[in-house]
Amino acid sequence: MKAYLTILLFIMMHSVVGQKITGENLKTEVQDFIRSYGSAVEQMDAQKTLDHFDDRPDFLLVADGTTYDSEQTKKLVRENFYQGLNEIKLEWQTIQVRVLNDTQAVAYSKLIQNLTDSSSKLMRVAADATFIVEKKNNRWKIIYAHATHTRLN
Repeated sequence: MKAYLTILLFIMMHSVVGQKITGENLKTEVQDFIRSYGSAVEQMDAQKTLDHFDDRPDFLLVADGTTYDSEQTKKLVRENFYQGLNEIKLEWQTIQVRVLNDTQAVAYSKLIQNLTDSSSKLMRVAADATFIVEKKNNRWKIIYAHATHTRLN
């Protein structure tokens, strides 16, 4: 009986530790996913950027007070997002993640966008962004995004 209780206690303790590790793993997954989104933006690849968004009817992007649904976001990224730019470099200051459950999380990021236009003029923009992400078919997708930008120069 004593051996049984010891084994049971060990299993319970191991499960609690496993849950904590799983939560940390999910945070790391979401942080890596947000960095991957940033990498697609830096590559100025419209399709890779859009691949990070979930194609669902209730998707929303709110950027500097303007709201875009899924179709409007696709059009924005494909037609206007990189227009007139030669290079985008992102300086991540923070990516904080709050895991809600195994398939949903909220991520907040603070970063500086270094945008170089076609005449080689550099514009620095501070950005605060919040993402709600959801994991489907073992892949994270952005289901809601909100960003506020402030020009620094």
